[in-house]
Amino acid sequence: MLFKDIFSIIQHIESNLDVANFKLAGIHVWPHLRNRLVGGLVSEAENPSLQGHGHSERILKKASLLPSGLLNLIRALSVDTVSGHGKKRGADIVFLSNSTRRTLRLPSGWYDILIDPIIDYLESKGISHFTFENTQTLQPVYPKYRVVRSALPSSVLAYAFSVFNLSWYKPPKEFERCFKDYKELLYAQGLSTHIVSRRSLLIEFLYIRHLSSFYKRQIKKIDPRLIVVVGYYGYVGMALCYASRVLGIISADIQHGVQGKYHPAYGSFFMIPSQGFNTMPNVFLTWSEKERDSIQTWTKKTQNIRAIATCNPFLQKFLSDNALSM
Repeated sequence: MLFKDIFSIIQHIESNLDVANFKLAGIHVWPHLRNRLVGGLVSEAENPSLQGHGHSERILKKASLLPSGLLNLIRALSVDTVSGHGKKRGADIVFLSNSTRRTLRLPSGWYDILIDPIIDYLESKGISHFTFENTQTLQPVYPKYRVVRSALPSSVLAYAFSVFNLSWYKPPKEFERCFKDYKELLYAQGLSTHIVSRRSLLIEFLYIRHLSSFYKRQIKKIDPRLIVVVGYYGYVGMALCYASRVLGIISADIQHGVQGKYHPAYGSFFMIPSQGFNTMPNVFLTWSEKERDSIQTWTKKTQNIRAIATCNPFLQKFLSDNALSM
């Protein structure tokens, strides 16, 4: 199955699903389901023996990381305490970095190639900042080039709360209606193995809700003017974007890899609410006009989401006359 075929399926589902009202805990569900569906279809096309990928399979995969993850959790808590970064302070801009495979080892520590070039510039202008660090592998790298606050402890607590609250959370009727339509649309397309179960969705979106509550509390204390994330479509990124929308703070996503009309998180949304999905940022910062134009084919349908072509911050930093380019 080609990407063109996959997105033809996405277009059919998206055009027949009430994506604007498909919510859990007030949070839009479809962008996450869409990302999961595209990822599952791509994986199945590459390896036909794979038949979907549910929440339980993903948890089992994460479980293999738990021994080292627990050690890193203790380390993250220790580093926060020793550095004093656990104490909240005011900042103009809050960053959410993603350390997974996007760092460069320098003599003074691991340099985030997406966030740190921007912070270098901000510091030269006297603009304050605060960084949360996320990593899907549960294995953040040390030592850091700059002090950051690990998102790992809050993520662990939020997930525990989501499982604990599962038994008595009652989804709204609109969710049940939309979930029924979602299942029927996938069954009609012969994609029953790619249906994410109701229980999995409840766990995942309670998790996002608890994460967003944590970040709302932190953001209120930090009181930033802007929130910048790397990879908005992960659990932590969606939680932070949702928190920023609730608090009325502009959020932006930094391009971190290949984008285009066949990217599940950045390309070809066929149906979208006028205010956009509330797990999305307000601004997409792209490396070039090509990615900007691709995103704007669908953001122009919204009132408050735009794409802006800037540059690849690390490339510009590397090409300039500084320690990285020597």
